[in-house]
Amino acid sequence: MKNKILLSCALLFNVLTFGQNVIVNGSFNDGLNSWSTFLADWEGVTATYSANNEEANVTGITNAGGQSWWVQLNQVLTPTQISSLVTGETYEISFQARSSVSGRPVKMFFGENGGGFAAVHMQDYTLTTTMDTYTATFLVNNTYTDMKLGFEMGLSNDDVFIDNVVLQQSATQVTTYPITFKVDMANYTGTFTTPEVNGTFNNWCGSCTPMVNTSGTIWEVTVELQAGSYEYKFSHDAWAGQENLTQGSPCTITTGAYTNRSLTVSEAATLPVVCWESCAACGTNTTKSVTFKVDLSQYTGTFTAPELNGTFNNWCGSCTPMTNAGSGIWEVTLNLPEGDYQYKFSHDNWTGQEELTPGSTCTITDGAYTNRKLTLTENVVLPVVCWGYCVDCSLVSIEENGLSSISMYPNPANEILNVSADLNVVEFSVYDNAGKAIVTKAVNATDFQIPVDQLNNGFYSVRLKTANGSVVKSFVKN
Repeated sequence: MKNKILLSCALLFNVLTFGQNVIVNGSFNDGLNSWSTFLADWEGVTATYSANNEEANVTGITNAGGQSWWVQLNQVLTPTQISSLVTGETYEISFQARSSVSGRPVKMFFGENGGGFAAVHMQDYTLTTTMDTYTATFLVNNTYTDMKLGFEMGLSNDDVFIDNVVLQQSATQVTTYPITFKVDMANYTGTFTTPEVNGTFNNWCGSCTPMVNTSGTIWEVTVELQAGSYEYKFSHDAWAGQENLTQGSPCTITTGAYTNRSLTVSEAATLPVVCWESCAACGTNTTKSVTFKVDLSQYTGTFTAPELNGTFNNWCGSCTPMTNAGSGIWEVTLNLPEGDYQYKFSHDNWTGQEELTPGSTCTITDGAYTNRKLTLTENVVLPVVCWGYCVDCSLVSIEENGLSSISMYPNPANEILNVSADLNVVEFSVYDNAGKAIVTKAVNATDFQIPVDQLNNGFYSVRLKTANGSVVKSFVKN
């Protein structure tokens, strides 16, 4: 039997007492009355909202997964509900929820309805298949003309069930700390009127946390924050402009496609002045010169323009082209902030890219991707590396000399390519003429066949791996 949450009629007369629920019909005994729904239908998102078994049911969600706010269940507060909130006091939101699967993300949002959607408090939860109780305790620093309490469910298509939603004043006292943010706009080349700070603490609301010019080109603002970890960045004029921070730099954190500043709050703090888009003060040179070099003399594909891609340029494709230094070597020099980076070499706007071996000395594997790694602490000219390897091409050639006898026939091939080696081959990969691996297979044999009947006619390469190294052979499919 579920717990019933009864709403006192005192709410209607704006005389809510301590501990009474601000939310109307939080038990869903009256269906979805007093609740509203929102769907990002322009993204093709659909869902069915109902109130079965005196629970809010959000089911049949399709095309979610983009943003948490794509699917919402909200209670827009009336003026009476808003006026019952006491600024400066601690409140608690509690609710019960479950999902059709464990690990289902849901965001609870309490704050401004419209405008910049400034958050009084918001928090992420992970639901299970059990109807559990979730709580959040926070300080109401300010209220807004329009406010809502909502649940955002747009990151998954899995069903959500919500019950017993309570917003009430709490006897628990929440400690907040004044955090002063400072940014120096001296090096900003654009035009602006008012800088602002945006972050997870205010729901990236735009102009709701404006900064004040305190001295010369320095702007600052103080925000009361609870202990915890936050992401933020500086912007101006309601997101008319914003920082473009370098992934991997020491003051940042990258979450998905976004690189922001990071902050952990445990006490009151005045953060040091930082230059716009920098981790240091203006005039402080924290960038280092780094030269990247790659040898394509043994690359078997065709290319026009090699390029460098990495976390420092958001894997942008052809935006960091390399220069031909002769003898098959290409290079480029960048000035980057100190920090940790991932990168790889590619060509012609990702037409071809390196296939690096996981676990090799120069690489790092991040999920499904294996890239080169770099920790930058000083000016450096990196050694020349062979395309796809951690060493230069002369060492690759020595490694491959361990394979004294390998034959592939017939060449050209039509249906089957026969391979015969004097050493055990553990794996082969077939590459097209753009350098893209189209087939990789473990074999563990000295003699085997590679089916090629499904390949289009053209030029291909085969990389054969053994315990002594690897070798690349070419063939023609006709």
